[in-house]
Amino acid sequence: MTNIFAHSKIHTTYHQAKKIRRHLRRLDEDGFAHCHVVSGYPKSGNTWVARMVADAIGCEMEAYLTDVHKRLPRDSHVTPVERLKDVIVVKSHHTASLLSLGGVNSGNIVSIVRDPRDVAVSGSGFLFGSENIPNEERINQMIDLMVETQKPSVRWQDLRWDEFIQSAIDKNTLIVRYCDVQEDTVGSLHKILARLGYERSDDQIARVVKFHDFKASKLRSATDKTSETRQYFRQGKVGAYRDHLTQNQQLRIELKFKDMMKIFGYL
Repeated sequence: MTNIFAHSKIHTTYHQAKKIRRHLRRLDEDGFAHCHVVSGYPKSGNTWVARMVADAIGCEMEAYLTDVHKRLPRDSHVTPVERLKDVIVVKSHHTASLLSLGGVNSGNIVSIVRDPRDVAVSGSGFLFGSENIPNEERINQMIDLMVETQKPSVRWQDLRWDEFIQSAIDKNTLIVRYCDVQEDTVGSLHKILARLGYERSDDQIARVVKFHDFKASKLRSATDKTSETRQYFRQGKVGAYRDHLTQNQQLRIELKFKDMMKIFGYL
């Protein structure tokens, strides 16, 4: 007989929150008393922002709050201050509500929001193409994921794009738009660090920003045969959807997410 509860969204949410709590306990046991999480819908710039935040703070970074440790190597060598051994920054695709349920303080969560039309383009190649190249069919697949509530078994999200963002609003996390980070990276990092309780000079942050410039990072990844990050780099361009989405695809996203897109100035 099928266990309905075991396959329910409530059970899945509880199970995911339990994993987050286990991971936080392990981090605490490893000496990381302070955990900051950079979270957002997939393909919203989480990795880029999380790496910069970790380097600007001067701490370690880990990918994902799961049962498996995936400590990312410190590759910048530009940490502007003495390394903080009890602090860690974690990248996540969990909603703010789930992170809170898992024991993360809302004040330690930074939520990254990107125009859903650009998310559709970026995600189409990454999730549905080995060469990370978007095309109409792949974009439609990505839009399907974004506009429909997913089954609980989907690892990285079981909410629509706007529901994912609403969770960050409800939990009063610091919300930062991807386009603002692109336009004023130094200013955006100052804002994020201030929320997390750190202060760095313009010069210190500028060194981090220069190292993590998109073109420079993409070049390093492409020339490093051991790197697993090259698949994450395509263009990083704000407004790329204008070059890739059909009119019908744009309308589908805009009609579905009209209210949330207006809140963030995308419409």
